[in-house]
Amino acid sequence: MNQLNQIKSDLSRINWIYLLAFVAAGTLFGFLVGYLLSIIFFGPDTVRELSFVLPKDSEKIAALKLMQCFNHAGMFLLPSLFWLILIRGKYFYRDLNNLTTNGYKIIWITLISILISYTTLPMISFMYSWNQEFIEEIISGRFQDWLLGLESNSDRLLVAFSTDTSFGGFVVNLIMMAFLPAIGEELLFRGIIQRELTNSIHKPYLAIVLTSLLFSTVHFEFAGFIPRFLLSFILGFLFMKSGSLAFPILTHFLNNASVVVASYINQTPIGGDPIKSTSYGESLSLLILSVVVSILLLGLLGLITGKRKDWV
Repeated sequence: MNQLNQIKSDLSRINWIYLLAFVAAGTLFGFLVGYLLSIIFFGPDTVRELSFVLPKDSEKIAALKLMQCFNHAGMFLLPSLFWLILIRGKYFYRDLNNLTTNGYKIIWITLISILISYTTLPMISFMYSWNQEFIEEIISGRFQDWLLGLESNSDRLLVAFSTDTSFGGFVVNLIMMAFLPAIGEELLFRGIIQRELTNSIHKPYLAIVLTSLLFSTVHFEFAGFIPRFLLSFILGFLFMKSGSLAFPILTHFLNNASVVVASYINQTPIGGDPIKSTSYGESLSLLILSVVVSILLLGLLGLITGKRKDWV
């Protein structure tokens, strides 16, 4: 038995090494492909000047959007697909959809996934404001300047991304800010990391917490660390309870897409990060309502799905 456990431990360690290698290789591949295509389509002069972009620099913004799409696909989507095919086999998608409940419950889970993507927005918006104030009060000096500088640079870039309020710009932003993150990030963090951690430590909730810490850290936007952790925990809970990656993907997509859609409807540029792009003011009643309804929805999900022992 000890020898069998040692073999399993060695295989798990090798799997993590493969995953890290795939992410590193995919990140480099995505950057190079996006960079080369930007040179081909927009010219080397435009690409050389990407370090300084104004909201009206349409060609530079288009080049950055192209690079962003390939960077995200290279960092999250492609490594996840390669790893899943290598480790789980060509029918890996069956492992990501262990939903065995009836159609009636599927409708309820889908409805909860849709509602939770919107009911949590005021709570997440409040947590972002609190998180930013916490950094400003607790951390000082150059480290604070560095942390908030990351946020400032990201904000300027994302505002530039959303200055194009045409229908074509809306579609591109929807793909870049909602579709690709929902698919790629959920495949990596829920479909691989959360499942592998659960298989290793046999504690699903601890696996969700560890995955959420990693999820929030790799975004390198620390003023949104806590709300992003909260969002990731909810997505992990959806995956754990439903047994299907389709539901966290749906919730993740709707959560991000709400910001893009609001920008297009209002015809105004916004920050591209949904964690910090939707402001609900300081309404305490709205915050309480958001928390209560979200908890009730998650509780209802738990009642509908019951205990799942076969979700990994």
